[in-house]
Amino acid sequence: MDLNIFETNETKSDDGVWVPVDLKTSVKIARYGNRKFNRALQRGMKPYKQLIDKEALDDATSDKVFVTAIVEGILVDWRGMEYNGEALAYSKEAAIKILLNKKLRDFREFVIVTSQDMQLYRDEEVAEAEGKSESSSDGNLSGESEKISSAA
Repeated sequence: MDLNIFETNETKSDDGVWVPVDLKTSVKIARYGNRKFNRALQRGMKPYKQLIDKEALDDATSDKVFVTAIVEGILVDWRGMEYNGEALAYSKEAAIKILLNKKLRDFREFVIVTSQDMQLYRDEEVAEAEGKSESSSDGNLSGESEKISSAA
């Protein structure tokens, strides 16, 4: 196995990539664990160190610190977002409010799970080469899979 399949584009990881949610909505998501996220999480947890050490930090505060770190380092932007039928412009404040909303927990999960998809943060050449290698190993002739890809 060639380790280059794990190479990550640091710019994509830190700045994010646009991910479609539906035909009119997309979100810009940076990779989970990137530098901005890690720093924001450390900064947010610092005032609560003693409570964390004692395992006494309440869930609401923990959630707010975690969500704030997500907004500082992972959920970078969105386009076409609506809530209750009204357009919702991106702002950090709006993103925090949305991610803390218990009824929208699945959106938070979507952001977190998507941010952990390592394929999104690779250089296109590496991802493309890996895709060709996978299609030739699944029994398809590599020429046939290339024709299918280019026709799509």
